[in-house]
Parts: sequence; C-alpha cells; structure tokens
Amino acid sequence: MSRTISQEVAKETPWYRIEVDAFSVYPKVILVSRWYYRWLLGPGVTTPWVEREKKFYHDVFNLLLADAFRNTRIRMTATDRGFTTTLGVDFSIGRGLQKHRHWTVLLRKVHPTSESFTYQSKVMPHSSTIHLDTADIKDYQPTNVAGKTGIHNAIPHEFLHAIGYHHDESHAASPYLADTNSIMNVGKQIRERHLRHVLADLEDMVPDARFSLA
Repeated sequence: MSRTISQEVAKETPWYRIEVDAFSVYPKVILVSRWYYRWLLGPGVTTPWVEREKKFYHDVFNLLLADAFRNTRIRMTATDRGFTTTLGVDFSIGRGLQKHRHWTVLLRKVHPTSESFTYQSKVMPHSSTIHLDTADIKDYQPTNVAGKTGIHNAIPHEFLHAIGYHHDESHAASPYLADTNSIMNVGKQIRERHLRHVLADLEDMVPDARFSLA
C-alpha cells in the first residue's frame, strides 16, 4: 500500500477530523469529534458542576463509544492491485475549545434517579448543537413505532448522528424499522450504512482505494 498511502492522510470535516494510520503495528482509522461542552443544570438540580464531574462524564462517553465500536473493522482495498487490508477504528470525542469545536454540546445535569429517556437527546446539524443529559450514560429499553423493544444507549446513537448519519431507524418511515438490533433503531449494533459519510471521506482521502466494513 506504499503508493496508496505514502504519507499522513487526514481530513478535517465540519463534524470530525479523520486520519488513516496505516503504518502502525495495528493499522487503524482515527476519528475525533471535538465537543465544546456547556454545563447546564436540569430541573431541581442546584449543585453546580465541578471539574471532577465534567471529566467523569466526558470519559464515560468515550468508554461507551469504545464499547460500541469494539468489533468494528474497516476493509481497505487498493483498486489498482486488489490488495486488501483491515483497519481497526479509534473513534472518540475530544473536549474542544469553543473556537475549535465541531459541536456545541448542551449537557444537562439531572437527578441521579432520572432515566435516560426522561429528556429527549438530539443532534441539531443546522446549529451544530447536541442536547444530552447525565442520565444518557445509562442503558435503557426503548420501543420503536412497531412495538419492538431492545437494549440501547443514547451516547453512541447520538454520536453516529453527529458524524453524519441523520436517519432515525425507529420511525415508521424508516426502511430499517425491522432491524431492531441496529444502534440507530433500538439495539446496539453498528451497520455499514451508519458510517457512509466516514467511508466516503476515506475514499476521498485515498482515491485509489475502496473502503467498507469488514
């Protein structure tokens, strides 16, 4: 792959920074979405945020991403010679400054007994804003419009929205409503379609290669 990737290959997008590290012992795709947090208080919460709490939630968000993507691999095939290699993924959230952010994250501290579904978490691409709350680190059991229930977590779901997959598969109009194991429905599994923007960016960065989920 020396001609395909002969130097550092990286790209800055409105949603994340992505690079291909093909020369390390464990080749991988590195993606970092920089989040600028605004630390808000939910109804009835009067205790102000402290740095220890801020670090805790940011770190847990990244642990949840690591768990969600632990089995995800990306296949890179050189189109000029048919050589294929498999890349690991390292997708994470960077705690960015406001002027260098990809997203502004309104993180609301809620009562510890609150469930993840108490307040709606959402990504708003037009304003580059994400709405989350501290209960979102908990798994919960949502039900889609077809009445199917699964085990789900909001953080990797919203992260995938933030990196370009704006479709919600739990709604009636979705062609993937029956795929209840999908993390964009009511499950936890990553599908190739969820990373279509990432794969397209990789092919833009390395034009003589094609990328897909392994």
